[in-house]
Formats: sequence, C-alpha cells, structure tokens
Amino acid sequence: MQAATEQAKADPEKYKLSTVLEPGVRAGTYSYYDCGRDGHKAKIRSCWHGPNVAGYWLCWREKITGKKLTRTQWSAWKKRERAETEALRMFNREGR
Repeated sequence: MQAATEQAKADPEKYKLSTVLEPGVRAGTYSYYDCGRDGHKAKIRSCWHGPNVAGYWLCWREKITGKKLTRTQWSAWKKRERAETEALRMFNREGR
C-alpha cells in the first residue's frame, strides 16, 4: 500500500481512479443515493467516496443482484461537492 501511495503522489493524474484510499479514510463507508430496483429486481445505487491516494473523490454506479455486486461507470473528481453532484446526476438519470 505504501508503494501505491508514493506512486499516486508522484503522478496523481495517472492514478486518479485508484481505489486505494488516503490513510485515515475508512474503507467500506461511502455515501450513496438509492435509485431503487431495475427491471431485473437488482438494487441500483449511485455512490461517491474519497479521497483516494491521488487526492481524487470517486463516483460510481453500483448494481446489487442476489450475492453479486457490480461497480461500473467510475469517475474521479478533485472536490467532494463535484463527486456528490455527479452521483446525484446519475441518480436522476436512472429515472426512479
């Protein structure tokens, strides 16, 4: 983890989508908007969390089906407010 942190600090733009979090940021605790269920009864969430080791806030879409969790549509933002706004935009796009 130390090596990943050093690489990200050296070149933040290259590692902006890294899922390694800053020291002190609790993994597993992230914010989300619950978008309801899709046509296949899967739960859909629009999530954000951060900052990661490169200093970016991450935003993604989560699909939960039975025992499977799929995370797609990743994006990275310099400010928490922008990541939250992007998650809200994704929530509104789901149309639920």
